[in-house]
Amino acid sequence: MTAVLDTPVYGSTTPVTCPRDPHAYVCADQWSKLVGLLMRDYPFDSVMAERVLGQAVAYVITAMENKGRRLGMGPGRIVDIGVHTIMLDTKAFFALCEKLRFDGARLAEERGSRYVQLGRLDLAEEALERALAQTALAPGQSYRRRGAVLADMAAIGAKRRDADQAVAYGKEAISLARASGSGYVARRLQGLCDEFGPLSRDHRVVELGAEIATLRTS
Repeated sequence: MTAVLDTPVYGSTTPVTCPRDPHAYVCADQWSKLVGLLMRDYPFDSVMAERVLGQAVAYVITAMENKGRRLGMGPGRIVDIGVHTIMLDTKAFFALCEKLRFDGARLAEERGSRYVQLGRLDLAEEALERALAQTALAPGQSYRRRGAVLADMAAIGAKRRDADQAVAYGKEAISLARASGSGYVARRLQGLCDEFGPLSRDHRVVELGAEIATLRTS
């Protein structure tokens, strides 16, 4: 059985002795559906799919309960597959948020970012546009969050070999990174450079890359 800590860490080094079962956080029907999706989309048998999902639920719970603490942690490659699957199932993810009293306000931007990683660009663009329409991400609000979404939109342009989109969103993200001094946005933009490929022959993209290179990442 996969177990997660009984209470959030919050800096305590005291061992927690009461494990929780991930099944308690996902209803049986949703659990079966998610296991089925893992078996359909990946070379997992039922035992492996159950284990991956259990560890993914444990990771999501830990991340939600320690939001904002910057623990520097992340799921491994296999567990991340389970995290992807949970986040891309709206009903399952919102049910988990409700159980943990997590508002899910960043769902659109996080889901969009996941879709970019999966190469599902139309779905990514739709989710990221919804994120940008939120009041919390309006111009002049959260530079870090808006900058990250803009970097993802630029990455979509790069993956589509659309220099106009890559440059337009990339430049706005650069402006926010400079205005806020956000190393996080700068790092996201550095990742964008890896997507340029054939676009690197476009002088506008070359200039964009040069601007990104001047940003501080720490």
